[in-house]
Amino acid sequence: MPDFRRLVAFIHEHPLWPPALLCVLLGLGLILTGLQAIQGSRSVDTPSAVTQPNAVAQKAFGGDAALFSTALFGEYMPLNLNDATVRQSTLDAEVAGILFSNNTELSQVILRFSDGLEQSFRVGDKLPGGAVIRRITADGILVWHNGALESLSLPKNNLTFEPPLRPMPEEQN
Repeated sequence: MPDFRRLVAFIHEHPLWPPALLCVLLGLGLILTGLQAIQGSRSVDTPSAVTQPNAVAQKAFGGDAALFSTALFGEYMPLNLNDATVRQSTLDAEVAGILFSNNTELSQVILRFSDGLEQSFRVGDKLPGGAVIRRITADGILVWHNGALESLSLPKNNLTFEPPLRPMPEEQN
């Protein structure tokens, strides 16, 4: 009986000890459950004849498996077109205009190709050359081309304004 009183006194002196022990025991239980799931449950029954079902051909698990080519956590889309990870596009097109909306379904881009043809596109459209438009911003577009993100920017035309003309001296009267 005195051992029980010492245990109660120890628990009162160290209030974090029981929850810590409970966490350790639960963790061990989860680890054991996981190991059983990985290894498969082994039966302790008496051994019996095991027959092998017809062998099924399986595809080798290599570097070309879908697991390695699928974006598990979504695709990276930078907010800034000038991001260092996005290179300028090698497509034979230039941005002629952008109809930008905060609603991505309404945004459009007008591209001018080398043959002079201008055509409008939306997010998700496929361009000549195999690129797919991923995002339209006010400054340009992001395309997925040859397995990488590329950007096409709207050309910056510097506007120069002349100061207003002054009337000629004889016109001032």
